Amino acid sequence: MLRQSSVIQSIQEEIMAQIFTHTPTWVWLLLAGLCFLGFSQTRTREVSLQRVLTLPLVMLILSLTSMHSGIGSELITLGAWGLSVALSCMLFVRRPLSKKHQYDLTTQRFTIAGSWLPLFLILAMFIAKYALNISLAIRPELAQHTTFTLGFAILFGVFNGAFLARPIKLIRLRNRVQEQLTQTAPTVLKV
Repeated sequence: MLRQSSVIQSIQEEIMAQIFTHTPTWVWLLLAGLCFLGFSQTRTREVSLQRVLTLPLVMLILSLTSMHSGIGSELITLGAWGLSVALSCMLFVRRPLSKKHQYDLTTQRFTIAGSWLPLFLILAMFIAKYALNISLAIRPELAQHTTFTLGFAILFGVFNGAFLARPIKLIRLRNRVQEQLTQTAPTVLKV
């Protein structure tokens, strides 16, 4: 029994070694870049709205290309993805912004409090995409299984919804600041 368990462990280690050695170098470089990007999100910083929108859009494109190339773009798959994006976004939008988040009307820039959540989401999305590609490389027929494709579509959708929630909350913050300014600004009478 002990011998059989060590043989199984040896086979598992060999499979994992094969997977990692057959992964192209650019994938590891991409992971390093994504880790750098995610780690930069842990510090408080000032950014423009365009910069705030960049990460969610990149992750949205990554998600859609992963689905298209890996599990297809069937209507049911895209529908499940879209629904999970919407539900996830609604849940994450409900979480209040930190009081450290600010919007400066004069510079039109946001001060964003550092958070580990973007790094976690980036890594989770990378791992999901990597797991999808490995699964399909080992068993290509999985792309035809509805449970498999819907599972990954929903997973990618949850991540995308989480990424989209922050820009929505920041745009709301900007709108509140602008509204407060117009309410407190003296009215000018035209004669």
